[in-house]
Amino acid sequence: MPASLSSTTIIPNPQTPTFERTADETIERSQAIYKQRGVQYSDTWALENLTTAVTRSVLQRFGIQGLRADELRLLLLAALIDVKDSRLIGGWNPDSLYDGIAYRASFTTLRDEYERREAVAVRPEDPSTV
Repeated sequence: MPASLSSTTIIPNPQTPTFERTADETIERSQAIYKQRGVQYSDTWALENLTTAVTRSVLQRFGIQGLRADELRLLLLAALIDVKDSRLIGGWNPDSLYDGIAYRASFTTLRDEYERREAVAVRPEDPSTV
């Protein structure tokens, strides 16, 4: 082993680790943006407020029917995440980064809730039938 790799240089830790400090700052900024927009837009992601006529028509054209509102909501969130990521190609607009964090966070929770509901829905009544 080279001598440079065998010796350890001790670098004092900052009060808050850099990753934690910078992640917290970004998440706080993302929160400020989506909370402001929540007031402006109302609760557009609530199932009772979700408008999916165009999405349903495109899916129907592709032969996909019967998706529930909660499944369509996940699909719409996934599409918006892709759009936000695509916008990074066109330039450096921090809004796309902040929005992308919020969309991913919402998608993650809604996906987890969906998976839990589906796991309960498909669980056999009698464990011996597994």
